[in-house]
Amino acid sequence: MIWPDIVMMGSGVVFCAALVPQIIKNYKQKSAEEISWGMLILYLIGIIILGVGFAGLGVWGSFVTNAICFCGYLIIAIQKIYYERK
Repeated sequence: MIWPDIVMMGSGVVFCAALVPQIIKNYKQKSAEEISWGMLILYLIGIIILGVGFAGLGVWGSFVTNAICFCGYLIIAIQKIYYERK
């Protein structure tokens, strides 16, 4: 592994970690009202584009961190749907 791969994986970890406070806040408040669907859709598009790019470049460490970010995205999207229906 060379240093650019390490830097890209590190940035992916930070990018994923940035979702955790929002997930916790949504859970504690039992609301995801402040999350817009526009942001969620753009975030999803970004995750897909990054995933395709990482796979195409063969940067599998970053692909995995991107997949983890997708899981965080799914949690927030599910919270949004769940709390809107309550």
